Amino acid sequence: MAKSAPSHKPPQPPQTTFGLQVPSFFSTSAWELSDISTSLPPLPAVLNPELETAALTHSGSVDPTQRSMSYERLEWLGDCYIELFATCFIFQTFGALAPGKCSQIREILVRNITLAAFCEKYGLPQRAILPREFSGGPMPPGSEAAKKSEVIKVHGDIFEAYVAAVILSDPENGLPRAATWLKALWSRTIERQIRDSKKKPTTMEVRELGQGAAKEKPALPSKVQLANALVLKGVELLYEDEPSRRKKDRDNGLPLFTVGVYLKGWGEERKFLGVGTAQGKREAGERAAQQALENKKVMKIYSEKKKAYLAAREAEAQSGGGTCV
Repeated sequence: MAKSAPSHKPPQPPQTTFGLQVPSFFSTSAWELSDISTSLPPLPAVLNPELETAALTHSGSVDPTQRSMSYERLEWLGDCYIELFATCFIFQTFGALAPGKCSQIREILVRNITLAAFCEKYGLPQRAILPREFSGGPMPPGSEAAKKSEVIKVHGDIFEAYVAAVILSDPENGLPRAATWLKALWSRTIERQIRDSKKKPTTMEVRELGQGAAKEKPALPSKVQLANALVLKGVELLYEDEPSRRKKDRDNGLPLFTVGVYLKGWGEERKFLGVGTAQGKREAGERAAQQALENKKVMKIYSEKKKAYLAAREAEAQSGGGTCV
């Protein structure tokens, strides 16, 4: 007599429950360059076997009448923890960044495609209990495998559920363990943004937490600095959209604007000074002005012309004569 295939015993609710952990039990901190992980951080263990199985079990593979657990509720909770962790890390790391820009970085960290990629790197789909259409194996005649977008959603959900299971299974250290793991994992995703922020230390100061408040007089915007250096009556700075240079952000796919700054005056009709690219025209203009300020050779030429003109005008004024621009 042929042996029947072993039946899967669905995960049952744990017999012992604990209070839900909230982030008041520990403090997060900003990303430092030393936090950028050079390799995939180790996957933290789920200390409760029932929760671990549930985190890896699709609702289509359990019998709800038997009080079997799937990852649905864990995913819902894990989504909240992940969003909160990402928000705290970003808030503390990018102290001078506007809320909209912070949200864009957070979206890079918490979107399904990012979490699904994490799930796959740790091999969680191979451990998961999934309906046949998500398993990647051969399908019965007349059946179809799930679409790629559906698979990404399921893998992202599994990762969120796993985060919640790590936290719930360890009442004493679950939250800090999960936060430390995610901080290292996410550092690889936004390494460029973290490194860029470190180039200007003032961008790291979180004034809402008293860090850097009233330390020094804030620097003037780059556009104002450039105008102070070069502009007088009859001299203009022209900020122009550069549609031919438009592209998309490689991290989030959002359109980018490119703005060039040109000098009209001091013997020039339309002298190119700098160019900047950002997700908004205003910021792109600021970056263009910053690039112009960093071109010391060009700045010296035209700032010297301005100084010479002002000196000549002062001399004329003292001699009782007049001058024109």
